[in-house]
Amino acid sequence: MDRAGGSGTSYSADTIQFESITNLTKSISNRWDQQTLKFVATQVTISVSGDVFDPDNGSGKPTNPNKLIALFNKLDALLNAELSTQGSANTVPAGEILPSNSDIHYFLNSFNCGAWTPAIAPENLQGSNGNAGARYWKQNVSISATAVFDLTGSANSQPDSIESRSFDVALEVPKFTQLQVANFGTVFKRTGTTPEKATVTHQKQFKDTRVYVPDDYGFNNQQPSPTGWIGVGHSVLVKENKENRGLVNRWTVEYEANEKLH
Repeated sequence: MDRAGGSGTSYSADTIQFESITNLTKSISNRWDQQTLKFVATQVTISVSGDVFDPDNGSGKPTNPNKLIALFNKLDALLNAELSTQGSANTVPAGEILPSNSDIHYFLNSFNCGAWTPAIAPENLQGSNGNAGARYWKQNVSISATAVFDLTGSANSQPDSIESRSFDVALEVPKFTQLQVANFGTVFKRTGTTPEKATVTHQKQFKDTRVYVPDDYGFNNQQPSPTGWIGVGHSVLVKENKENRGLVNRWTVEYEANEKLH
């Protein structure tokens, strides 16, 4: 509730003090990231139920019976949470990373206030400043909140994008011209050599429009290079094409040898 409020708001001083927790559950959703080959946490949902005490007003009623309902109604107007980051994190062996508390922003999913029932303070109450044995009223309150870390997918989902690289080499070949010679018929005369060429294509295909990024061609947007080609260092770039079509971005570059390679 401290994170839900804030300075300058009408409810910044309002809190919920659970004197006892009756139920606490936490669930973690994740997705498999094909690029990093790791599971990525997408959200964590926490649900808690507990008893809240309010002193008797001397007339057989709670002193402030609508405090929590009023607090939740105030929160209604500002239910939002930004995307959590992992800039500061707790690290554990094997390089696994969990978001730290300072990076978590909770969105309040649901809350429920039960009926007030007569109760005797079981001990010195922390939130209500009461003494053990005093007459109180008890209310069971349930809250569910979600911290969102990743908006791109859910458990067992397909990868957000797939990067692929293709590499094609057209070897140098002799170049001929056809001649008609009297008494000999058709003859072929070599006139040169068609230079060797290498074509490299980087392609990135996205899962859907939610995660699509224009002009992201994958491979850190590095220009396609014919790594491993014999013509590297003996060629010039002769053709380049970038294409964004649907959910697929494609970057094609063609290199041509400027000297004989074989």
